[in-house]
Amino acid sequence: MLVTIVLLFLIPACYFLYYRELSFDRSFNFKKYYYSEQIKQSNRGEQSEQGEPDETDNDKILKKRYSKLKVPKDIDTVIIGSGISGLTTASLLAQTGKRVLVLEQHYLAGGCTHCFVDKKVEHETGIHYVGSIHKYKPLFDLIGEDTIEWCQLGHEDPDNLVYDEIIVDDQSFKFPAGKDNLVNYLIEKFPEDKYGIREYFSLVEMAAKKDFFFKIKTAPYFVSLLYYYYNLIFGSTYISFNNYSAEYFTNRYIKNKTLRKVLLAQFPDHGMLPKDASFFIHASIANHYLYGGYYPKGGTSVIAKSIIKKINSLGGEVLMGEKVSNIIIENNVAKGVLMANGDIIPCKNVVSAAGVNTTFNTLINKKQVPKIYKQILKNVPPSVQHFYLFVNIDGDAEELNLPSHNLWIYPTDKETGESDFEKLIEGMKTDPTDANNGVPAFMGFSCRKDTSWKERFPNKSNCVIITQVDYDYFKQWENWHDIDYRRIKNEICLKILDSILYKYFPQTKGKVVNYDGATPLTTKFYLNSQHGESYGLQMNKYRSVNCIDLRPKTPIKNFYLTGQDVCTLGFTGALMSGVLTANVIEKYDNVYDLYMGNSVLKTLMEIYR
Repeated sequence: MLVTIVLLFLIPACYFLYYRELSFDRSFNFKKYYYSEQIKQSNRGEQSEQGEPDETDNDKILKKRYSKLKVPKDIDTVIIGSGISGLTTASLLAQTGKRVLVLEQHYLAGGCTHCFVDKKVEHETGIHYVGSIHKYKPLFDLIGEDTIEWCQLGHEDPDNLVYDEIIVDDQSFKFPAGKDNLVNYLIEKFPEDKYGIREYFSLVEMAAKKDFFFKIKTAPYFVSLLYYYYNLIFGSTYISFNNYSAEYFTNRYIKNKTLRKVLLAQFPDHGMLPKDASFFIHASIANHYLYGGYYPKGGTSVIAKSIIKKINSLGGEVLMGEKVSNIIIENNVAKGVLMANGDIIPCKNVVSAAGVNTTFNTLINKKQVPKIYKQILKNVPPSVQHFYLFVNIDGDAEELNLPSHNLWIYPTDKETGESDFEKLIEGMKTDPTDANNGVPAFMGFSCRKDTSWKERFPNKSNCVIITQVDYDYFKQWENWHDIDYRRIKNEICLKILDSILYKYFPQTKGKVVNYDGATPLTTKFYLNSQHGESYGLQMNKYRSVNCIDLRPKTPIKNFYLTGQDVCTLGFTGALMSGVLTANVIEKYDNVYDLYMGNSVLKTLMEIYR
């Protein structure tokens, strides 16, 4: 009772104090006018001395090499990393009138959104499909210069629009777009579980609501703390869904063992076994794709190209090929960045999109790292690591009968005749070359997903197959990729080709003209991740429940975070983290704006309307 009284008193008091403070220095109308004027000024052509990249050659935009001469004058914000989170933050800030500079250590911008071309065939690296496009399309339209077209997975069969095919216990199950369609399909396959199926998907929708999660990220720290403890003491669905595993809730409602596996089969999208993953993160993934999967027309690099064009048009720059060595911090205030070549770039704000691990282990002096991040890194390990197999196939995808949907494949155990998730994952982590271990795999054909592929790469097809491995297995070759490393890579590639591609698509045998593998060492090299991890920090219970300190604003003044670690994992998690970080930098992180629903997005959309 006493706690309730204290909370009821403090929350209105906090609200009053923040509202009073802010009401004197700005208002919504003032901000709208300010933004409009700044955007007008930027659009009048106040650019860096080098001007914009040649937009007649879009690839140049992704490869603009760093030099000190190309750095704009009077930079407001430096963003480290050109993944979707860094680019989103930069685009939104540029549209508020800030001069932004994005720095990327790789020669190619885009992070996991970029594609690469090998032997005249394109391959995507990180975006294999995106869900809930109806929610995110307005954001893409806002942050980018070009309108991105999205191809719906399953377009070869418009009546079903399948986005995922689950192969488990030697059976195949296809997920059609739309909650009702999927529910009816599963009830048809498992009629004895019809009531449980309906209850399960109702629970998924309930658990996937992230209001608590987002509010606690951007509210003033002490308000977040009060809000967190209030939910902890008096209970909330968010806390409940994080305290119990995905496996627990699935087993509670579903009787059929095969159906349980079918519903949990997308767990590699978050990288934790169902027994370890919270129901919240599992439900977030499942709900995200309920209404179908989509792929950007023209390949995944069009996303980064479009956003960079927008940044350039407003006087910002995105420069590649040079590492940030250190974030310059004086008296607990971020002052700029030091490049690996010795260049110093001063600025008002610094944003790291490089991940919490990389940021606080390599970019900031150990003595300057706030204690809270040492605690976080101690309690939250890196996420999973993967092996990628990229395959070039001779022939037209349609003629080869390759699907536009993804496949999730879980081989059966030879002894039990059932698919065992944990045993399969452990086998690949222990020894990915062991032919006796089945390969749990994700497989996709962007050559069929992308309706522009035929025009861009006639009579050629591609495939990506991904499986989970362990960084420690490859660690011995970290500093020297010798002949043994190349031999091991090739053995894994051949194993995956034989057990996955040729088994399920035998028509491709004899048509594979080239293949290449990527290990966690590859990921570490290109993305500068500490352990070759794919999803930043692991989404364990400590992170998902005690999430207050993984937020855009840090204890270091003028220094901010963005990326998967700030929000949730994956492409859309990183995308939304960019929005959160821009909100905080633009001071929408107060009680009044949170209560009124004000944000950078709302303001910009009002301007452009």
